[in-house]
Amino acid sequence: MNYPLAMLLAALIALGASLIVALAGNVDRNTMMELGSILIGEQTVHIETDTEVTFADTGHDSEGHGGPPFVEHFVPNNIFEALSVGDSLKVVIFCIIFGWALARIVDEGRNSILELFDIVQLACTQVIRWLNLLLPLALFSMVSSQVAGFGLSTLESLGAFVTVQYATGIAIILLCALLISNRAGVSPMAAISNLRETIVLAISTRSSFACIPIAVNELTEKLRFDRSGTDLVMPLGITICRIGAVPYFVIGTIFISEVYNVEMGFEQYFILVTASVAAGFSSSGATGPMGG
Repeated sequence: MNYPLAMLLAALIALGASLIVALAGNVDRNTMMELGSILIGEQTVHIETDTEVTFADTGHDSEGHGGPPFVEHFVPNNIFEALSVGDSLKVVIFCIIFGWALARIVDEGRNSILELFDIVQLACTQVIRWLNLLLPLALFSMVSSQVAGFGLSTLESLGAFVTVQYATGIAIILLCALLISNRAGVSPMAAISNLRETIVLAISTRSSFACIPIAVNELTEKLRFDRSGTDLVMPLGITICRIGAVPYFVIGTIFISEVYNVEMGFEQYFILVTASVAAGFSSSGATGPMGG
């Protein structure tokens, strides 16, 4: 029950921030034409997005599998293929099933497998820390490419939109810090300080899944949360409770409505919040910004 409430709260925070600030205040007719050409793919600059949601399986994926489509959406046919394409929902479901089966095995070899997984997790965490050393250069290159492709005028027109996105994200982070500090018995500033590596990695990579190993270590080692519970709740919560997607839907929709002078009332806002929460759940398994 906590997952829907968390997503609803994120939607309400985004809605409140969007109503306070005029998101499309600096968008003129020329900018609207540029933004429209970008959205429909007529911009000469090549744009790629790492947000990917599969609505239906392709023909070759469904051939030879007699299972119901609902089951195939959650259970991977090949776990290595799911790992390679970043299908996080199938990976988490497989890990839960595999872990449950492993827990029922009464054998000394089980401890060896668990120790191997712990070593692999530590190694992956160390690799992520090494990659973080290259993040400043990578971020500079990414921002330079966007500025060179779109121009300053187009980006300036999105200033209010980006500001509200960041303000909403900061508000959600502060709220989460309050909840974590209450459970850990520390101050909110101490909670944020102990989770600073996770926060920096989340902001720089925009990937919740890249943060899981470091987040688990900081929660268990610095804030003394239970290891077994954290190992289960963290991946499952990030996969199902896509909080980052919900404000993206709310703020984006209100921004577009203001750009094209579409008035919205209480009924439209209610539908927007409800649909954004539903879309957040439907984006389970997606990667990129919409993945949270």
